[in-house]
Formats: sequence, structure tokens, C-alpha cells
Amino acid sequence: MKYSLILFLFLFICSFEGSLGCDKCDIEVLSVVNQNMDNLNLKMVTDFICTFDSSCQINVEYSEWSNETLFKVIDKATDLYFVAFQLDDVETSLILDELENPIMDVDIQRIYNRVKSIPVQDSIKSLHLNSLLIAAGRSGQLILR
Repeated sequence: MKYSLILFLFLFICSFEGSLGCDKCDIEVLSVVNQNMDNLNLKMVTDFICTFDSSCQINVEYSEWSNETLFKVIDKATDLYFVAFQLDDVETSLILDELENPIMDVDIQRIYNRVKSIPVQDSIKSLHLNSLLIAAGRSGQLILR
């Protein structure tokens, strides 16, 4: 029992400490990611994914820029995106909603093909592919599966 309590406290403290390091709606993180789009690393992508939060919807600048950046990251660093997506405490439904609603012109077919070809857990891949199909339908793009 004593060891279970110690383990629980350790895991609780670690999860609390991890959430402190993440600034939701952080424009500076978006700036770093965009400046390094051709040289992204796992930390940058993880920090970026961590910025997503439902509270960001009132921040128009963040909302628009993060949506645009999300598509760029998946397009340019698909493998890093999916590693980060699986590592971090991700707002899955929020990110999938962003994918379903691109605010700019995006070549959804190209991103769809990249996601389809990446070796990642089928359930995660399917969620992303379905969101991209919804985005394509909303923007009038035809996706070849």
C-alpha cells in the first residue's frame, strides 16, 4: 500500500510538472515553429501541439495561425507530428476539428497521401484521414484514396 501511494504521488507530480511547461495559445511557439519549418525537431513539434486548447478559440490571431501551422507541420514533418501526437497530452478532438476546418487553401490530397503513408497506429491514422476527408468535402476538393 505504501509503495502504491508513493507511485501515485510520483506520477501525479510528474504529470502536474509536465503541464506547467506547456503554455496554451502561445504565439511565440507558433513563431518558432514557423521560423524553423524546414528544420523542425521533436521538441518544437511537441511544444506546438501542446499549445492547442479550447480556451484559444477567443484568441483570433492564435486560432488562425495555429490552424495554418498545423497543416504546414503535418505536410513538412509528418513523422515528427505523429510521434509528438502520441507522446504528448494532446487535445485530440480539438486538433482533429482544426484539420476538418482549414482556414486557408491547402492541398489536402498531398497531406492525405503523407498521412496515409506514415507508419502509425491505425486508429490514429484513421482519425486524421477521416478529418482530412471532411476538410476536402467542405472545400470542394476530391480526394483519391
